[in-house]
Amino acid sequence: MFGWGTGFLISQSLPRLLENLGGAGVFGIYGAATAVAVLFIATMVPETKGKTLEEIEQFWSSRPAAPS
Repeated sequence: MFGWGTGFLISQSLPRLLENLGGAGVFGIYGAATAVAVLFIATMVPETKGKTLEEIEQFWSSRPAAPS
């Protein structure tokens, strides 16, 4: 659902952004957003390759709950 939502937002905003910023500006913005996402994933998302579902479950249940 999130992928569909972001795809929709990009496809709706692209023509207007291209008109105002030009190709280099738009793809620079998209590239910067991608770089931020890669850094977030590399530092915050744990590796699950080779782990059982139980090990992954234990990892997430041992973490403190997010403050509300």
